[in-house]
Amino acid sequence: MDSRQIIVSPLTGIQFLDAWSDPDRLIADQGTHLSPLLQDLLTWRGSLTQRLENRMGKKVELQLISHDHVHSWPDNGDVWKGSDAFDPDTALLVRNAWLVLGGNRLVFAHSQIVIDNLPESDYHSIKAGNQALGYLFIANNGQLTRKDLQLNRILLSDSPLFSDFRTMNPCWCRRSLFHVNDVLLARIIEIFPPVIRSY
Repeated sequence: MDSRQIIVSPLTGIQFLDAWSDPDRLIADQGTHLSPLLQDLLTWRGSLTQRLENRMGKKVELQLISHDHVHSWPDNGDVWKGSDAFDPDTALLVRNAWLVLGGNRLVFAHSQIVIDNLPESDYHSIKAGNQALGYLFIANNGQLTRKDLQLNRILLSDSPLFSDFRTMNPCWCRRSLFHVNDVLLARIIEIFPPVIRSY
């Protein structure tokens, strides 16, 4: 694939309802009805997969949807509006995947990973789709820090990717930056569809 080819974002059709906000502030305003599990996951600043496994006592599987090598940070509109700017000529590996537990797709993860900052072994592991990013970075590289964590509420009704969920109610979304040993490796969007409310 041409590295300069325009990639259609899987986030197309998602409507953002709020300004991106500090997790505690937005949950206090809009999320007091949320389950303790969902509140915990939304505010967790380490590996989300690891936290989900610890809370549920079960193995979380990674279901790879796609990965693409692109030439610069994709323009995702409201997804990254107001966040720190990055060099526009940054080569990226863009990966889309589901975190699956007991056959249920619980969390969708859209990751934009800086290739120049990535060890070659990690690059191939990420493309293979065998492991969640947080687990991989912790295992291979050291100290993982999730910075600039912010939440938003979203509507998924016009998104082709989430059509199976058939919901008109707001869902939750978060964005953050992955640093490993103080080096930026990725920026991450995680979406929590309604199925997670049943846990």
